Amino acid sequence: MFGRAILGMPVLYRCWACPSNHIIVKLMGTGLILQSLYFIKQMIFILIQRSNEYAERKRKNIKMKWFVSLTKEEILKIDAYNKKTKKSNIP
Repeated sequence: MFGRAILGMPVLYRCWACPSNHIIVKLMGTGLILQSLYFIKQMIFILIQRSNEYAERKRKNIKMKWFVSLTKEEILKIDAYNKKTKKSNIP
């Protein structure tokens, strides 16, 4: 994630600054950077969700083991795993 953001921007700038690069190369480089930024945004969202799940399990004293799955009772205790709290689209 950090390599895409930190190293990608200077490479794109050099690509845009080079007068011998074709416009298609510059556009493809820009598309790659935009794709990388979208990837970084998605990864941050996933990391925040996992952190919230971990905090909830810790708060409710549910330990997750490596090779043993959670029981149905434990899964029902965790709000992050329950899909019953769907928001309706009706205003």
